[in-house]
Amino acid sequence: MIVELPLQLPAEKPLQLRCFLGQIPEGQSDGLTFRVRVLPWDAPEGQFGQVVWEKHLLAKTWQPVEVDLSPFAG
Repeated sequence: MIVELPLQLPAEKPLQLRCFLGQIPEGQSDGLTFRVRVLPWDAPEGQFGQVVWEKHLLAKTWQPVEVDLSPFAG
């Protein structure tokens, strides 16, 4: 499953994405892979962009995530 959240990033630096990710404790999964991708606001439809963070999580608890988006500010 891919979830896309288009955001226009502010020009201020430093610029961080901070969140928590996880899976339900009752899940019977071999984990989940999360990715943060960045591409220009006017990119053609169907492009996925550059992967700037990726992690495969096995934990069944919330895991903190922090991604530096400063290079893409503005």
